[in-house]
Amino acid sequence: MRSNISRSVAAALFTLALGASAIPAAFAADEAEAPATPVVPAFVFPINGAKVVDRIAQGISIYIAAQTPGGETVWIAAPVCEVKQGDTVSVPAGKFFPEVFNSALGVTFRNFVIPTKLQLNGAEQPVFTAHGLPQFCTFR
Repeated sequence: MRSNISRSVAAALFTLALGASAIPAAFAADEAEAPATPVVPAFVFPINGAKVVDRIAQGISIYIAAQTPGGETVWIAAPVCEVKQGDTVSVPAGKFFPEVFNSALGVTFRNFVIPTKLQLNGAEQPVFTAHGLPQFCTFR
């Protein structure tokens, strides 16, 4: 079981970093056993003008809860930055996961986004690279 989870996480990281065509054959063979990567819902990208409603800082990461203009709440992972309730956040592009469990926090995030571009109050913000993805997260 653990190896299937590890392989699924590794496949998700490869997909995030390099795109679906770059998944090594060793991981692709187990893809049938792992849950399929979901199709990104229409509301997710781009996220423009979402309002920050909550945030959780953990080590080098911050998880930002933002309510989209359509009323959906998404959690956005980013390197630690200054953010407060009411700030405006936009995510032109990124990777969507319907559910992510953070074992260190004991929190399950629904509608989780790892942005490839991020703007906070109109200013570009750093984003995670494939080497610095959020720690302690299990992507489902």
